[in-house]
Amino acid sequence: MRVGAPGIRRSGLCLLLLAAVLAAYAPALLHGGFTWDDYKFVEANPRLTGPEGLKAIWLQPGTASSHEAAVPEVEVHWFPVLYTSFWLERWLWGSFQAPGFHGTNLLIHFCNALLAWGLLARLRVPGPFLVALIWAVHPGAMEAVGFVMGRKDLLPASFILLAAWLWLRPFSPVPGSEHVRSPFGQSGHQHHRPSGWPPAWPAVAGTVLLGTAGMLCKTTAVVLPMLLLLLHLRRGDPLSRGLAGRLALLQAVLVGVALFQWFVFARLSDPAVHDFSFTERILLAARAAWTHLFLTLVPGPSPLRFHSWTISPTDLAGWAALAAWGIVLPVALRLRPYGRSALLIGLLWFLVCLSPTLGFVDHPSLHMSLAWSRYRYLASLGPWALAVGAGLAALHHMSRQPRRLPRALGRGALRGLGLAALLTAGLTTARFSILFSNDATWFQHLARHAPASDWLASHFVNALIRAGHTERALRVAETRFLSDPSRLRYRRDRAIARMAAGRRDEARADFRALVSLLDRDPGLIPRPPCVSPRTLAGYWPLERDDLHLIYFNYGILLSELDRPFEARDMFFRARQVHPGPGDVWVFRADPPIVAVGPPAGSGGRECAP
Repeated sequence: MRVGAPGIRRSGLCLLLLAAVLAAYAPALLHGGFTWDDYKFVEANPRLTGPEGLKAIWLQPGTASSHEAAVPEVEVHWFPVLYTSFWLERWLWGSFQAPGFHGTNLLIHFCNALLAWGLLARLRVPGPFLVALIWAVHPGAMEAVGFVMGRKDLLPASFILLAAWLWLRPFSPVPGSEHVRSPFGQSGHQHHRPSGWPPAWPAVAGTVLLGTAGMLCKTTAVVLPMLLLLLHLRRGDPLSRGLAGRLALLQAVLVGVALFQWFVFARLSDPAVHDFSFTERILLAARAAWTHLFLTLVPGPSPLRFHSWTISPTDLAGWAALAAWGIVLPVALRLRPYGRSALLIGLLWFLVCLSPTLGFVDHPSLHMSLAWSRYRYLASLGPWALAVGAGLAALHHMSRQPRRLPRALGRGALRGLGLAALLTAGLTTARFSILFSNDATWFQHLARHAPASDWLASHFVNALIRAGHTERALRVAETRFLSDPSRLRYRRDRAIARMAAGRRDEARADFRALVSLLDRDPGLIPRPPCVSPRTLAGYWPLERDDLHLIYFNYGILLSELDRPFEARDMFFRARQVHPGPGDVWVFRADPPIVAVGPPAGSGGRECAP
C-alpha cells in the first residue's frame, strides 16, 4: 500500500519532534541520576521489588513497613498507578539504572507532545505542530521531565490528553477541519452526530477510567472535567443537558477519588496546615498565577528555582496581581473572533490546570515554593498556543502588505524571531538538564541562585555528605554558620557534617550546645510556613522535622561514643517528635559535581523554607 504525501509529512514531523526532545534532554538521559526525592521514593524504596511490594503499593499506602527496615520512608500519598510504573521499571532496569527511568520519562513526554499536537489539530488551533514542538523542548517542562519523580506530573497529563481525545472523538469535526492534519491522520470523518451531542456511554466510561488512573498518579487530574468543558467551548458546542450531566458525573467520580486520597494522606501523616486567611489565599493565587505565566514565557537565567514571597493582606503586589486578572479576563471575554474567545479559553486552560496548586488547598509543597515549575507542565500548553497563534496572525498580516519589501522584511523578521526563540528554548533545556546528574549538582545550582535560603543550604550539605564529599560539606557548613550564627539549621548542619567527617568530639560539642539552647527556649519550634521571623532571643526557629533530625543524629553519635544512656534519651526525644527512624545521611558514590552558570544575585525574593 502506498503512503501518501500527508502520511510521509506527518511521519517526518514526528521524527523531527522526537529528535528535538532527545537533543534537548540528552544530558539528562546520558548522565541523569537519582536526584532529591528520587533517592527516597525510587532508588531506596523497598516496595519496588517483588510481588509483596506491588501488593503494598495498592493495598498498604504509607504503612510503617519501611520503618522496620531502617530505610527512608515511603510516600504516604496513595498513587498506586505511578508507583506501579516504577515497580515495573525496577524489574526491567534494576535498582541503580537511573538512565532507564529517565528514558521512560522522555518517552512519556514525547507521547504527550504527540497527543497535544493531535488534540490541537482537532480543535483547529493555529500551528498545532509548532505549539507541540515548543512545549516539548521549552525549559518550563524540564523539572517534570528531568526528575524521575516528576512523572507525578507527566502521567496525569498523559491520561488527561488521552481522555480528552476519547471524549471528543464521537463529535463531528468543525466545518472546514477536513484539511487540518494531525499526527494521527484525519480522524473523526466517520462521525456524523451534530455538534454538542453528548458522547456515548462507552466513551464516558473510558474517560472515567482514564481520569481515575490520572488521579491515582496525582490528584491534580481532578480538573479533567473543567478542561473538557473548555474544549467544548473552543469548538463552539452548546452545553446541552446530556453533556452537562456526563461532565458532572465525571467530576463527582474524580472528587470522590480525591477525597479518599486526602483521607489516606491525613491518616498516615501530618497534613500541611497553613494559616492563610481567605484574602491571603486569593492574593497568593493571583500572584502565583502571574508568576507562572511570566516564567512560562520567559524562564529567565535559571528555569530551575524556588519562587516564594511573604503573604500578607497588605501586600501591594498581590492586590495589583488580583486587579490585573480582574481586567484581563473580562477583556479576553469580549474578544470573540468567530464566536469564540481563544484568548479567554487559553488563559482559563492555564488557570484551571494550575488551580489545585495555587494555594486554595493546602499541600506540603507550599512551604518550599509558591510557584513550583513542574506544576506548569500541562498548563503551559494554553499560553504557548496563544503565543504561536498571535505570531502566525502577525505573519499572515505581513503577507497581506501591498509593498513587497516591507512584506518580505516583516515575514523574515517574524520567522527569524520564532526560530531564535525555539533554538534558545532547546539550548537552555539542554544546558540545564545536566543538573539532574545527582543531588549535589542540583542543590549546588539552587543554593547559588538563592543564597539566603537555609533550606537549600541544608540540602546541599546533605547531598555532599551522601556523595562522599565530607570535607567539602564541612567547609560549606562552616561558611554558612559563620555567615549567620542565628540560623539554627546552620548550626545543626555543621554538627552533622563534623560527625560525617569523623570529628566526633567537635560534633558532640555542637549537638550539646544546640540541644541546650532548644531546652531553654521551646519557642524555637515550630515556625510558621514560609514566613520565618526571629524569636526574642534572635534565633531563626526550626520545624519539627528539624528537631527530630537533631535528636536522632545526636543519639547515633552518642551511641558511637559509647554513651548508651544519653543516646537512649535522645532517641526517646526523637520518638516524641515523630515516630519511626530519622534521616541517616548515608554515603554513596555519585557522579562528579557539575557547576552550571554563574551565581545570581542575592535571591532576596526566595523565602527560606
